[in-house]
Amino acid sequence: MNRKTKGFTLIEIAIVLAIIGIIASSILMPMAQQVKSVKIAETKAKIAEVKEALIGFAIANGRLPCPATISSQGREHPTGGGNCTTAHGFIPYETLGIKGTINNDNLYLDPWGNPLGYSITVRDINNNNRNDFTTAGELQNIINDATLLDNNSQQLGIRALTLSFVEAAGWPANPCRFNGNTNCNDLEVNQSTLSVSTTFTTEAPAVIYSLGENWKDYYMGGSGLPSALEAENIGTNINGSRVYRVASNTRFIHHEHSEQNGNEYDDIVDWLSKKILISKLLAAGQITAP
Repeated sequence: MNRKTKGFTLIEIAIVLAIIGIIASSILMPMAQQVKSVKIAETKAKIAEVKEALIGFAIANGRLPCPATISSQGREHPTGGGNCTTAHGFIPYETLGIKGTINNDNLYLDPWGNPLGYSITVRDINNNNRNDFTTAGELQNIINDATLLDNNSQQLGIRALTLSFVEAAGWPANPCRFNGNTNCNDLEVNQSTLSVSTTFTTEAPAVIYSLGENWKDYYMGGSGLPSALEAENIGTNINGSRVYRVASNTRFIHHEHSEQNGNEYDDIVDWLSKKILISKLLAAGQITAP
């Protein structure tokens, strides 16, 4: 009896070769790079979860939470919002109801063991000393404010939530002229520190950021210094069981990963879209527009 010898088809051979290629590439890729890639993905996922929780909180409360402080046990400070104790602090994970790795100072950590930063706008367009986006009911008060007028003396209404000083610079009575023209300022995210740079947004109500893997290089005993790009995302020291560095102004840098000497950048920066936030608040009935 003749027996037929069975061989591999071209498709089967191609599949085997593809598998071998995948295995080989995973072996050749340095383990440290694989770990780094995983941590970057984890960090982005954490920040995405925080953004979703912030939107959910705003839908339920009509405002954004204040940042947590070194002593607030993972809660916004002050409780109930209003004018925040600090505009630049940490994730209020207890207030938001999210879980993650927490350190001895009750701060919500990224995969490299450093707290995620959380900064909030202190915009106050009607100059009443009540921060617009963290004070309950203030957004609706602004929409209803009959003294906030445009260039044609028409009530701004919901437009007041996004008005900038530059937009209203030529108006006879610019609503954004108070406090050194900063009462309409939100958070700004750029691609670099150069005067000619891509601007991602000038109206972010909140920014969430990680200082990346190299945060230990420029403090915690490290001898290095942050690059000019990374230095833009830090500026204030907060003392706890160790020193934490957080942002100090309204300007942030979001840049592609770089290991170029003197131009290093591994921060991960993201922000809330003000227009999406306003849309969600309108849909939830937290604010209404005529």
